[in-house]
Amino acid sequence: MIRDKLLSTLRGYPQGLPSTALAEQVDVICRAESVAAIEAILLLSPEVRRDGGRWKLSAESRTMRILSAIDAYADASGRRIFRAASALANLPPSEHPTEAELATVIASSGGRYEFMPNGMIKRIQ
Repeated sequence: MIRDKLLSTLRGYPQGLPSTALAEQVDVICRAESVAAIEAILLLSPEVRRDGGRWKLSAESRTMRILSAIDAYADASGRRIFRAASALANLPPSEHPTEAELATVIASSGGRYEFMPNGMIKRIQ
């Protein structure tokens, strides 16, 4: 859950944020161990890179754009189970994945989502 908050916060700051500022943005008390935990999460996240003391999102890949759309829909709707088509409706038609691609993207979500055989996505966390 904290990982999702970190990534969505970084989406709003394309210039990036230092670790302590990022901790403040996600309402984490800025103690050394809290900041270290945030840095560990970010180091293990392939979507994020460190650049000059700031954490920034890497150039958005197709997979990241699809996951971002799913995250945004899940957050906005508050639903735990939803149609993949509804979550991807804001993407341009050229960006819509095939069912096989979507299954691969969901598998790369770090266990946040599960792709169900009926075209539905289940939010795990």
